[in-house]
Amino acid sequence: MQPTLCASPIQGTRMRIVRLDQCGIPVSGVGGQVVTEGFVQVEVSQDYEDGTTYELRNAQGDFCVNDQGPDQFRRSNLTVQFCAIDPDVVNLITGSLVITTGAPVTGTGFWVLEGGVETRFSLEVWQAVSGVACLGANPLRAYWAWPNLFGGRFNDFTIQDGVLEWSLSARTSPANTLWGTGPGSSPDWISAVPPLAHYGFNLAALPLPAVTGCGAATLPAS
Repeated sequence: MQPTLCASPIQGTRMRIVRLDQCGIPVSGVGGQVVTEGFVQVEVSQDYEDGTTYELRNAQGDFCVNDQGPDQFRRSNLTVQFCAIDPDVVNLITGSLVITTGAPVTGTGFWVLEGGVETRFSLEVWQAVSGVACLGANPLRAYWAWPNLFGGRFNDFTIQDGVLEWSLSARTSPANTLWGTGPGSSPDWISAVPPLAHYGFNLAALPLPAVTGCGAATLPAS
């Protein structure tokens, strides 16, 4: 059996956003991913439902039944604050319409349209690990994967004499097992996603995916 690895993650070093179809399967090809260092933080809150309470009192008010079923995990809610507004990132998360101008055509902005939000995407985040030397040619890193996010929305923002604080939010749903060990042809940072999984964590020493820069880049086929 492999020894268990323990580590203290620090900072956030890289993020990958990947377009999914309505079944939660990565969509390879042009405009399928963004790999960026341009984020401030990823806030993750958990949504649990308390277990069902079973109570019955006798005629003098004492419990004759006092029990509670198991709590249920429902989903996680994510809020990502970005350093800059990237129209392709907005499109990947919210489905908003990208405004394109120029020659060659480039994304310059977006329109927010009335209607349902049907876009799905996956999110991966890498962290450094405190006080750990390299394992082979690469340092040990902490890896987080949310394989099936939906309901991407804009958070409130204020235009003022200061930096615009820009963030987008989404909710998890169970991953499609065809998400596999991650999208594209990059190294496998995590084992194959099991049924009903909302997110996963792993420690591995592998090369990070290359930053794609502003705008979405091609996602290679798995």
